[in-house]
Amino acid sequence: MTKRAQPFMLSFLLTLLQSISTHAQYNLLPETIEIAPLEKAITFARIKDNETYSTLAVLAYTNNRLLAINLNNLLNKPNLDAISLFNEFGYEKIIESIATADESVKTSIHAKSLILPVNLNKNNIAAGTNYKAHAQETDITKTPFLFSKRVQPSSPYSQVPLTTPALDWEVELAFVPLKDITESVQPNYIGLILSNDFSNRKILMHNVDINNVESGKGFVQGKSAPGLLPVGNLFVIPKDYRSFSKSIQLRLNVNDQPKQQTFSQQMIWDIDEILSEIWKAKYRKWEYKNKSIGLLDQPNIISSRTLILSGTPEG
Repeated sequence: MTKRAQPFMLSFLLTLLQSISTHAQYNLLPETIEIAPLEKAITFARIKDNETYSTLAVLAYTNNRLLAINLNNLLNKPNLDAISLFNEFGYEKIIESIATADESVKTSIHAKSLILPVNLNKNNIAAGTNYKAHAQETDITKTPFLFSKRVQPSSPYSQVPLTTPALDWEVELAFVPLKDITESVQPNYIGLILSNDFSNRKILMHNVDINNVESGKGFVQGKSAPGLLPVGNLFVIPKDYRSFSKSIQLRLNVNDQPKQQTFSQQMIWDIDEILSEIWKAKYRKWEYKNKSIGLLDQPNIISSRTLILSGTPEG
């Protein structure tokens, strides 16, 4: 039986995961997506032509086509992705360059040509049961908890291996540090991207500690297989990530049927609380593939380009 999924966010951040299955792909892209105004956020995408990567500033997304500016050409920095460009030029310089760009540098790109919008790490951090209604439906814990998800994020059009009938979808908003974060310094900017935190429930339930679910035991095993972390085709850097991230609606459809829908403001832990809990758990360890692993690559650093998955709603 073929499964396909179409999760997307409304409000300013709107992005999409392509449909997934074992043998086929389907174009389920919405025809039109609302793009945040530059004074609130910069929306990035990326394409590849032969061996050349182009980072795009997305101005509009209508009828499956993007009106965009090639930032690598505009800023004379070939092949750099959105995070590298942002770290070098900053928010104000990039929006000034976009706002004053000549009409001749604007181009129309079909949404199908978009690839993974930024380079990302394979050691990621996830929050479980961070929506009250999801915690109630699982009936296993009432308290959010953290675990490690060890898998390289895949592109928005990648296939997900359907290795078990117990494969579950989870639409989530992911926060992405643009620079390494330390415990003593709060980040000025954080990127946002849509993700689908797929789980092999058979493996997860075989390894979970049912008497201490908050330990996160079993979650790394059930969520870390290749292909179980596709992400969206747009990457958004808000001017104020705290307020912006609370204005998002999450939705997920399976075979055109709505399965998940909520507002991100319903999170139990917001991004500041998630970061605080990460520092509390920085020495926690799990066994995975005969190794002892933790949340962080280094005890005192949340590495840039790490996906911080903020939890999934009910459904």
